[in-house]
Amino acid sequence: MTNPASQIMIAAGIALVLLAPHMASAQQRPQRIFDLRLGAHIDQLPLRDFVNPSCGNNGGPQGLPLGSFERFRQCRPEPGGLREVWFEYDDTAEYAALARRQPGRRRTTSLLDQPVVLSLLVNDDGLVLGYRIVTDTRAEAGQRLQAHQIARHFKARFRLDGHCTDLPPAEGQTAIDGEFINEVCAIETNGVHVKSDERFYYRAGQQFYDPNSGVPMANAFESSARLEVLTSRTEQGASIGTSKNQTALGPNSNGKDRFLAGLTADCPGCDLVEADLRYRDLTGANLENANLEGALLHRANLTRANLKGANLTGANLNRSTVSSADLRGASIVNAMLFQVDAQRADIRNADLSRSMMGRANFSFVRFNQSRLDHADLGEARLSDASFYGASLKSTQFPQSTMWRTNLEKAVAVGGNFAEARLRGANLNQADFRFADFSSADLSDCHMASSDFSGAKFLSADLTRANIEGARFSQALMPDNTRSP
Repeated sequence: MTNPASQIMIAAGIALVLLAPHMASAQQRPQRIFDLRLGAHIDQLPLRDFVNPSCGNNGGPQGLPLGSFERFRQCRPEPGGLREVWFEYDDTAEYAALARRQPGRRRTTSLLDQPVVLSLLVNDDGLVLGYRIVTDTRAEAGQRLQAHQIARHFKARFRLDGHCTDLPPAEGQTAIDGEFINEVCAIETNGVHVKSDERFYYRAGQQFYDPNSGVPMANAFESSARLEVLTSRTEQGASIGTSKNQTALGPNSNGKDRFLAGLTADCPGCDLVEADLRYRDLTGANLENANLEGALLHRANLTRANLKGANLTGANLNRSTVSSADLRGASIVNAMLFQVDAQRADIRNADLSRSMMGRANFSFVRFNQSRLDHADLGEARLSDASFYGASLKSTQFPQSTMWRTNLEKAVAVGGNFAEARLRGANLNQADFRFADFSSADLSDCHMASSDFSGAKFLSADLTRANIEGARFSQALMPDNTRSP
């Protein structure tokens, strides 16, 4: 049997060519934490590539979401008086690669392939006086085992060799495979203090195997790296804090200008071609008939938005929230909707041909009479969704969850449903010629009067399925026999 994932990747290759001109604009090198100008006001920093600001926890997980770096004062000051602002790198490119099924893409908020926790250290005047980088303790055990080695990168970058101290094991601390590391490095140059920590050992009570059961104790070890950079210098005039990210509107500004400036969420009929709307909160927005061709809506919140008749051709909606939104009659051709949350959205009579919607949540969504030819819905959640009368020619549904999904009167010639979970789905009076249902769960399905000629059912589960009046001419059945 052909691997379902490989079928998706072939189809996605075509879409990549079509999207290439739009993606070219995103090839500029993004800002990283090492590029920061310490001592500048937080409003003056190029923070477009730093997103999801939240209060930090001394290098730990994300705390209170802030929505904007300008709200840093909502975070509690540390004993030294600075406030820690946690953030992530913009992961638009990462999820674009995932949408196109390109393997091997690195996690964006990482350093040398290690996931890290990033944060700024800001004083009460809004001056960024430092930053922290801490390896993420939530990484998978095999990856985290190498996390401590990131400290060697810190040492090389800041020339810390010769300024390090090896600390002896504390009570209960033991070596891992004969290696024990507890090193602290520190240096101060031109008013900038740099401190790096590398730790690699078992803490008291930790070991690779449980001494009682012999079962491996995953993640029961210390392997970490930590960097803190602080400056005592500030830029002249920095405390004024005039935001260079604020958009000044002239006296002749229109509704589109106000929308792009973030002053309103409504812009019906506007020309928003290739607009950058990443991370925007557009809850309940009125964007009916707007032209959003090629727009960046990565991680945008479009809950209950009115996008009826909108042009979203080639748009990037990866990781966005479109729950209960109205997309009736919208053009969503060649768009990216990877891991989108669109529960209960209304997407009837829309065109989603060749769109990349892997791992999306379309539970209870109505796709009635819509066109989804050659679209990728692999690993999507589609329980209780309706595709009544939809065009699903060569559409990819492998490993999707489609419990009770309505596919009545759909045209799914050549569709890929391999390993999909379709228990209790309605497939009545539909055209599934040459479709692939290999290893699919079709138990309790309603398949009456449908055409499955030439389809593949190898290892599929048809328990209690109603196949009355269905046609299986030359279909490959679950027992590997060919139907006459």
